[in-house]
Formats: sequence, C-alpha cells, structure tokens
Amino acid sequence: MLTGDAPFTALHVARSVGISSPSGQALLLTRRCEDGDFYWKPVPAGAVMGEEMGTIPFSVVGVGELRKKGFELLVMGDTWSELTAAKEDAWKMAGLVSVFARMSPEGKEQVCCRALHLPGNGLFLLSTLNSAPRSASMHS
Repeated sequence: MLTGDAPFTALHVARSVGISSPSGQALLLTRRCEDGDFYWKPVPAGAVMGEEMGTIPFSVVGVGELRKKGFELLVMGDTWSELTAAKEDAWKMAGLVSVFARMSPEGKEQVCCRALHLPGNGLFLLSTLNSAPRSASMHS
C-alpha cells in the first residue's frame, strides 16, 4: 500500500482492509543517525499486538526471511529514498513491503513505475486525492 498517511495510521488502514495481517508484528525501516545504517525497528506495542523485540539490521536478502516469519514491513518515503539511493538493489524487495507511508505523489509514482518491472509485483493502493493526477499520468 502506498499512502501519504503517517505509518501507524497507514498500518491501521492496511489491516482494516486486509492488506496486512491484523495479528502480525510490524517493523518500521529506520536509519541510524550515528552510522547511517538501516535497520528494522518494531512498531511500539501500543500500536500493534506482538512481543517486544530488539532492532534487526537491514539487508536486501533478509527482507524475504522477515516476510516468511510473518512480519509486516513499513517504510516511510524519506527512508525509502535514502535506502534506494544508497543501495540500488533495494528495489528488488519493494514488493515485499506491506506499507509505504508518508509518500509524496512523486514517490508513489516512482514506486509504482519501478514495481511494474519487478517479478511477482502486487497491487498497490494509492490513497489520497492528491495522487489522482499522478496516477492518471502513469497510464498515459
């Protein structure tokens, strides 16, 4: 799902409409200020059900394993832009992200256009009316 909404709001909507599992532990991709490394951080227990756990270092290969273990993956627009600028192969895992939150209309368009060329790509939901002109332009 692609949305401009905040991550916890987006996760709630994704769960409400069946895009994400209502019982799965959610992880949010974050970038550490000290060293610039990317890592998965559990969504606070108050926002989702699940056990508390530590952070998980990011790797493109590891994303598939996290999904197999039932984790719902959330990424915010700025973090996604930083990740794909630093690691071009991160685009390979775009289809495994449950929710892209805080996405600009341009960011949504970029993810949708790149996802069309990925194996096993899924349906992306564009929420908010300000995405409509961009969505229309992608199909012109």
